[in-house]
Amino acid sequence: DVTIAADLSGSAVSIAARPGVVISRVVMTAASGAVVWAGQPTDGRIDMTALPAGVYVVSVYTNRGVTTRKVMRR
Repeated sequence: DVTIAADLSGSAVSIAARPGVVISRVVMTAASGAVVWAGQPTDGRIDMTALPAGVYVVSVYTNRGVTTRKVMRR
């Protein structure tokens, strides 16, 4: 229902939902478990340029459940 993908440079995450799926919020956490970003993405993207390199977990909360994916910031 939801697609989560980092761009090739690792500087942004794109989030897209199928028709009928409503995104209520998005939470991005660092490997340590600390929340580094939360809210609604602008234009379906989250800018990661201010974050240090590493692996992050993106959780997208929708009217149909939660989709979680790991993304890498290079």
